[in-house]
Amino acid sequence: PDPFKLATQLRLPVGPKEDECSPYRPLALQVARFQTKTPARFNTVKTGAKAALPPAVEPKLTEPESPQFATDARLRGPEEPSAAEREQRLLARVASQTLSAFFADFHRSKGVTLMLAASVAGFATADGKVNGVMLASGETIACDVALVGIGALADDALANDAGLVCRDGVVVDEHAVTSDPAIFAIGDCTQRPMPRYGRSVRLESVPNALEQARQVIARLCGKPLPAAEAPWFWSEQYDLRLQIAGLSLDVAKTVVRGDPATARFAVFHLDADNRLQALEAVNSPAEFAAARQWVTARQIIDPARASDTALAVKQIVESVPGAA
Repeated sequence: PDPFKLATQLRLPVGPKEDECSPYRPLALQVARFQTKTPARFNTVKTGAKAALPPAVEPKLTEPESPQFATDARLRGPEEPSAAEREQRLLARVASQTLSAFFADFHRSKGVTLMLAASVAGFATADGKVNGVMLASGETIACDVALVGIGALADDALANDAGLVCRDGVVVDEHAVTSDPAIFAIGDCTQRPMPRYGRSVRLESVPNALEQARQVIARLCGKPLPAAEAPWFWSEQYDLRLQIAGLSLDVAKTVVRGDPATARFAVFHLDADNRLQALEAVNSPAEFAAARQWVTARQIIDPARASDTALAVKQIVESVPGAA
């Protein structure tokens, strides 16, 4: 891809002309060169087509997409799409039990057939085209279109060849600098430090890439490191907007605010000291906006106040000790 076009999409400043010298050109080139291997996606579904979705194995710490495809298929055609999921529950790798159960029930209510703990054994074809998905159970799902959601692997081949340290992606520091101080890497392919959680992680999200881009720009311009941001993700399915702030790591308890039956609720994930680690919000933008700040600040949350919908969101942390 054109590195300048990619840099523009990431909202990075570049020179007005491609042949004009820009201090961000090295960054743009690195963004273009370090990419992620990912399967091709079907972006549209023909009206009336039967869509089958083999195991929706979402990569760890990424935005859920396979249920979004089921939503798109259901809205575009009269046929009912089917989804075969290898795990025991929907969105098992990226969502809590409460959220998984809610989305499974919601998709079923819209006519989507969900098959959990179902492994794909192969595909049935005719005239060179797929017409069925064969499950390990022996069942075959007839279809006209099949989307294979198998996750993504970091494409760190170039980095390995360059002698850079790689571990499930290109290892970088808080400035997105690799083991070679002259080379930067950002985005899905990087293994980056996350001091808030005391570990390094590989995140797959647009906000993550944008945050790292700002870190690199600060380094190139000799500016202070931007304030750390809580990781966040989103997904839109039917009239539902799922927003997630933070990472559900080292969680000791969960608290549900609101009633999932109303399709408007939030799930608080707290550690042993009641500090907010992450929050899942469905049609709850106020809770999500507050959680982005609370996660970063390691805010202590009173479980009783968090679950009390009679309190406004900002009142949840009133009279409660703040960050460590």
